[in-house]
Amino acid sequence: MAGYIKLYRKFAEWEWYQDANVTRVFLHLLLSANYEDKRWRGQLIKRGQFVTSLEHLSNGLGLSIQQIRTALEKLEGTGEIAKQSTNQYTLITICKFDCYQAEGEAEQQTDNNQITTTKEYKEYKEREEDNPHTYAHACVRVREEDERFYAEMKRGGTQWQEDACRTLKITLPELADLVCQFEVECRAKGTTHISWKDASSHFIDWGRRQVQSRQKQQYYGSRNKENIDKRGGFEPTDNTDYSA
Repeated sequence: MAGYIKLYRKFAEWEWYQDANVTRVFLHLLLSANYEDKRWRGQLIKRGQFVTSLEHLSNGLGLSIQQIRTALEKLEGTGEIAKQSTNQYTLITICKFDCYQAEGEAEQQTDNNQITTTKEYKEYKEREEDNPHTYAHACVRVREEDERFYAEMKRGGTQWQEDACRTLKITLPELADLVCQFEVECRAKGTTHISWKDASSHFIDWGRRQVQSRQKQQYYGSRNKENIDKRGGFEPTDNTDYSA
């Protein structure tokens, strides 16, 4: 695996830093996550996500499956990651991947000359941070706006929630679940919104696709169950005696 990740000194102040297993697992997740969107077996694995399994993590880190499971539960509980598991694999999402690995910071140039010393780089960064019109400051403002958008979507008893439920034809608990998934996906991909209208419209369009996908899964799941029931369940295809 080529490339590198950035690790800030402030990482030593992280609440799980003294938990050796959790720290090892989280660093491994940062190293393993996609730096850009990629396709895997017909599905899109986005920036900040990757597909793995408890067994694979256990083998790669030399920890037991129970230790891996406990570490993932702690990370999920404090909002560091989100995970979706199937009987074949687990999809891990680093919830704030862009906070750890912002794009475009690996190369910094001024006056077409490469910054080659720590001192020059530090002076350059200080000038950037002091300038309220830089791209970095604009990104911070946008991220702050998105935080308010997500909070507004989660705020109960609003007209927006009623309208969203009516439009998507779902219940309030289902809406709450979708909003959380939407937030995780936007954070993982680094998606930002320029206004509440932009964020709201994006959510509704995204929500429609999620609802349709769930309906298809439920439909085909019920059809498969009906077919199994009609056949009276699965039957052995060989001559082995299964009565013992």
